[in-house]
Amino acid sequence: MRQFLIGAFIICALTATVCSIKCMSCNNYYLSSFQNCTGPTVECDRKYDSCGTSYFLKLELYEKKQHTYETGCWQSEDCNKTLRMTALGLQLTRISSCCNTDNCTPPETFFEPQNSTKNGVLCLTGFTDEKSIVPKYAMACTGEETIGYIYWYITLVVILFFYLSCISVNSLVCPVCYSVIDSCVYRPVQCEGEENVCLTESIWTRSGNKNKLEFIRRCGKAAECSRVGTYRSNTKKFVINTTCCDSSMCHPPVPTLPNQTSAENGMACPTCFADNARQCILDDPLNCVGNENRCIRYLKEEFFENKLTIQSFSGCTTESICGSGSSTKKFLYLTKRNFKTVKMHVTCSGSGRLNIPFRFYPGFLLVGLRIIKFLL
Repeated sequence: MRQFLIGAFIICALTATVCSIKCMSCNNYYLSSFQNCTGPTVECDRKYDSCGTSYFLKLELYEKKQHTYETGCWQSEDCNKTLRMTALGLQLTRISSCCNTDNCTPPETFFEPQNSTKNGVLCLTGFTDEKSIVPKYAMACTGEETIGYIYWYITLVVILFFYLSCISVNSLVCPVCYSVIDSCVYRPVQCEGEENVCLTESIWTRSGNKNKLEFIRRCGKAAECSRVGTYRSNTKKFVINTTCCDSSMCHPPVPTLPNQTSAENGMACPTCFADNARQCILDDPLNCVGNENRCIRYLKEEFFENKLTIQSFSGCTTESICGSGSSTKKFLYLTKRNFKTVKMHVTCSGSGRLNIPFRFYPGFLLVGLRIIKFLL
């Protein structure tokens, strides 16, 4: 019996020696180099036959990076593989390498450039820190991304569903936010329809003795990029400038508001302003200043948290404001969780000379009226 037990012990020891491998184990975040990941040596379970290294890169909002290096006991079928997943505002990449001797150092791995060529596959997408998610956006897959995937990472959920047919989709993603200073914390938003640029606009408003600055990043149309100038009534004045770029998650520079002047230019327009009304009652003519050479009438509709507010306005404006026409803009407002939609219905006409009596303005407007209305 004693000899049997000794023999069994020797067989088990030999089996363990042959079937197990010893590997260094570590798991660290935000490392700048593969060699920085060091840890204790562990004896692997017999199901593991290799020492492996995994390099995980999480790229949020296309600029905030998180690196994770992990080494330890691996199975050979998991070695030397690359996994890449993309969701709206998020990219996950994981690559691995292995070696198969005790305490060996797996070769350092490197990320290959991502193929950004669209491949015709459309996926529903989204990510959240909740336990479940209903995808609200679509994105065009690129390179070899051809299947849907559900991925859980701690509290992170990324969902990509495979779509069975190729559909033309707006793949532009823009930073979207709102602030009352010249910067804001943004979130990526998939653009819709004919929106083909990422747009930043600064709007300065003066009402009586009160001034207000609005800074907005959003999706927009290229025609809006030329919107710069003023529009002014007898009680309110707006100064606006816009900048644009046309690649996903690009950041247009902060717009500089145009210079203002109080020098009258000899032109005049009927003027009025009213809240919660689709039309305002025209007052005495307003003397235009600077390069204000057009008369404007607009109706603004704001939708936020199931509430609608309306403003109507008439006064002087600049050529570029009229040239940009009507618009619809959508941006994350205040809480950064809810969208606010603002529709501007713009009508422009030529301005009149000051020596034209005001009673002739209605006829003048009917003759010179030009409607610019591009509802988005």
